[in-house]
Amino acid sequence: MPSPKPSLILLVTGLLTLTGMDAGAQRPIDDGKRADSLENILRTSAIDTVRIDAMQSLSNYWLYKDSAKAMEYALRSGEASRKIRDSFHIALSYFYTGNVYMEHYNLPKAAHQLMTAEQLLRNDSSYRGLKYRARIWHNSRRYPSADGRQQTVPRHHAEQGRAVAGKGGRFGNACPDL
Repeated sequence: MPSPKPSLILLVTGLLTLTGMDAGAQRPIDDGKRADSLENILRTSAIDTVRIDAMQSLSNYWLYKDSAKAMEYALRSGEASRKIRDSFHIALSYFYTGNVYMEHYNLPKAAHQLMTAEQLLRNDSSYRGLKYRARIWHNSRRYPSADGRQQTVPRHHAEQGRAVAGKGGRFGNACPDL
């Protein structure tokens, strides 16, 4: 009886090995746990800014899943931020509200919210402030012109976005197309 070819033996051994492996990499990530942990922080934290950060993270989490929830969290974060008079978080509430409008292609409202956030962050030289300003300028190319058509980024906006991103140090490389 002739012996089987070595390549056939390797093929069969490889297939048997693969069928016995755990395919954990193919399982979807349960990011619902992230939302649950943020909800838990929202319920249990006594620190207002931590709760506001959780609301803004939840707004971002729900942006592509349930825009009504995303808007609810963005608006709630704005109310809470105004209550404690935290100008940075007030600006971010405009940013997250603008993101919800942008996701639904309500570009005039998105532009208004995001430009309000940019104005409030204009004097903030912190890493986070610069990061959000760069994100706003990066998205500004989607804002409509006066006749409702999509416009390109005005040259001074693009230059300002590059300057802001450059001030952000390591963040400057995150927006190469500015």
